[in-house]
Amino acid sequence: MGGAIFATTSSINCTGSTFYGNHADLGGAVYQTTAQAGLASHYDNCTFAYNYNMDQQTSVGAADGGGALHLEGINVDFTVDNSVFYRNSVPGTTFGGAILASGAAKCTSMANTVFLENKIGVSTTISGADFISYNGTNRFQSITNSTLQLASAAAYLNQTGTPTGGYTFGTGNVFSNTTVDGGAAALTTVACPVNVLSFATTPAPAITPGVGVIDCNKTQISPAPVFGTASQLDLIVTVNVTTIGSFALTVSGSGFSLANGVTNLTATTTGIQAFHIPVYYDGTALTNSLQFTVGTAGSCTADMTKAPKVISKNIYSLDGCTAIVPGVLTK
Repeated sequence: MGGAIFATTSSINCTGSTFYGNHADLGGAVYQTTAQAGLASHYDNCTFAYNYNMDQQTSVGAADGGGALHLEGINVDFTVDNSVFYRNSVPGTTFGGAILASGAAKCTSMANTVFLENKIGVSTTISGADFISYNGTNRFQSITNSTLQLASAAAYLNQTGTPTGGYTFGTGNVFSNTTVDGGAAALTTVACPVNVLSFATTPAPAITPGVGVIDCNKTQISPAPVFGTASQLDLIVTVNVTTIGSFALTVSGSGFSLANGVTNLTATTTGIQAFHIPVYYDGTALTNSLQFTVGTAGSCTADMTKAPKVISKNIYSLDGCTAIVPGVLTK
């Protein structure tokens, strides 16, 4: 829950922050539930780009969404101002390509905010593609001077496709945003933020290529792709890294491609490691031509026509745990 931030019984204040490429089963970047009364959360001058909800729960629920923000629970009031939500996404079975508000959560103010190319499945224009009031009324109480994806205020519905009074639109809003506009011209250069200390006489170190070997037999895709259903999945690749560095990625065939602008991964330690690579499946017929490459570690091919395997894992049940009484500190 919450690829970057998980918060409960607390509030969040983010100013001038960028959330890029985070993912989780609930709230790709932020998941918040149950806050302290009277302490609203605030997102001001923030950018949420390429965050996504994987939704790999055993029982997929429509409420398990929020590509960037998933907010629910008692006292979860929040505001969104001067911010950008760009290319965040959720699977087609969920809602809130950028924001999902449910339970008792409510956005008391949204102003001067841009939504562009956020998705449910492959659509940027269906209800909930940018944000949704899930299972309740008055979740988004004041929306003003913002650039939105859907065609009109009337297009903003709840998860059942019916109007419930979940949104209050004020003045200055622009609808049907399908181009880089509304003050979001810089979106074409949105990229993963990197903090680099640089000096006039010391250039930043170059990225060196990593070295390793793929174990093709341990490759997994989770959850299993379903023919006819476009979705974002997790390609899990095991590599024995012998030299740390960057590995260029390619994925092709059988309707698969890299997702969220990812083009490489970086190993910071040596040894056998499992890397999670976001991939997009377009829903076309599965074939035996899936191929992927991880830099110098090599390439693998896979026959996607074979039935997926069900994998179970052993979990320790620590029934013998007893409480430890802390001692008394003395001087």
